Amino acid sequence: MAVRGAETIIHCTSSPFRKARQTDVEGTKRLLEAAAKASVSHFVYISIVGIDRAPSYPYYRVKLDTERVIEGSPVPYTILRATQFYDLVLMAIRFLERIPVMVVPNGFPGQPIDAGEVAGRLVELALSDPAGRVPDIGGPQVRTVADIVRGYLGVMGQRKRMLAFRLPGETARAFREGALTCPKRRERRRL
Repeated sequence: MAVRGAETIIHCTSSPFRKARQTDVEGTKRLLEAAAKASVSHFVYISIVGIDRAPSYPYYRVKLDTERVIEGSPVPYTILRATQFYDLVLMAIRFLERIPVMVVPNGFPGQPIDAGEVAGRLVELALSDPAGRVPDIGGPQVRTVADIVRGYLGVMGQRKRMLAFRLPGETARAFREGALTCPKRRERRRL
C-alpha cells in the first residue's frame, strides 16, 4: 500500500484539462480509502479560491466535489484554498502572446501568488493539527488581468496591441465580481 506508514498526506494532484473528475474526485476517493486503512491522521488538500462562487465553471465544480469527498471522509483533514499561481498566469500570458493582438477579458481581477508561499503554508498546516477548511491565501496585489498583461509587456519591452473585451455568462460575471480573489488574505511576497 502506497501510504502505509504515512501520518500526513499533502494532496496536490489535479487535472484541469483532461479527465478532471476521474483524477480529482475519483482519485481522491481512492487515496482517502487507502489513507483510512493506513490510519493516516492528517490529509492536507490544496484547492482554489472562489470555486464555490463560480460553480458554473466545470473544473471548479470538480474541485468543489473533491472538497466534499474529503469532508465526508473519516480521515481528519485540512483544506487550503489559494489564488492562481504566478506560473499559471505567466503560462496564460505567453499563450496569448503568440497571436498578433493579445485578447484579454475586461474587468477580471486576479491575485496571483508565489507557489513557494503556498507550499510553505501547506507545510505549516501539515505540521499542525487537522483544521478543516482554513482561511484562503492570496497574492499581495489584486490587479486586473489587463493590468497584469500590460505590466508583462512593459517588462518584456514589447509594444504589442492588447484588446480587452467583456466576456458574457455566469462564470465571467463571478470572475468580474472577484470570485477568484481574497483581498483580506494577502501574502507578503511580490514579484
